[in-house]
Amino acid sequence: VLLALYGHYRIVRSTVKAYHLAVISDGVKAVHDDHIHTKFGILAAFHVFDSCLLVKKQSKTIPFDQITKVTIQSPGEVNKSLWCSCRNSFCLRTPYETLDVDTDGSQIPSYFTAAMDGLTEPVHFQKLVWAMK
Repeated sequence: VLLALYGHYRIVRSTVKAYHLAVISDGVKAVHDDHIHTKFGILAAFHVFDSCLLVKKQSKTIPFDQITKVTIQSPGEVNKSLWCSCRNSFCLRTPYETLDVDTDGSQIPSYFTAAMDGLTEPVHFQKLVWAMK
């Protein structure tokens, strides 16, 4: 059990550190650098498997004309994408502010084109996106 917990810790830490958002002249650029990922946390506990679990860098630019909404979730709001157990109606509340960027193409309410957790100044980022648009 401890190995699985440590493996999940490494996966989460790797994923969070690998995600970046930036406002560029063309739009909002979302970059997800190389990180480890697996559904079985115990595999991530062993550094030997890192090369097998590596997810390559992904990047996408969201043009300003496609952005329809930029929402900020305050700390303590329910994060519907982090449901743990529907049977027990248990849901997680975010301990930090979350910024979500929607486009006109994203029809599913819980899906965001780009989302960033833990920004220090999400209101400033939101105002910058609308100013550039």
